[in-house]
Amino acid sequence: MPLEIQKVALNAENKFESENGQPNLYSTEVFKLAKQIIKFTKKQLDQCLTDLKRLSKENTKDT
Repeated sequence: MPLEIQKVALNAENKFESENGQPNLYSTEVFKLAKQIIKFTKKQLDQCLTDLKRLSKENTKDT
């Protein structure tokens, strides 16, 4: 889900390992791309997360 991009980018960065300037096997630098995407979409992502939380609370009250 696109809303998870922040969590996924952080996870990929924390697990990233390299040797001689090259990523280790099964390590990825995709977090660098994700960080750039987040810069352009952060406001929209934050609004979506806020709306989802609000809707979840409203639906909980109705049941």
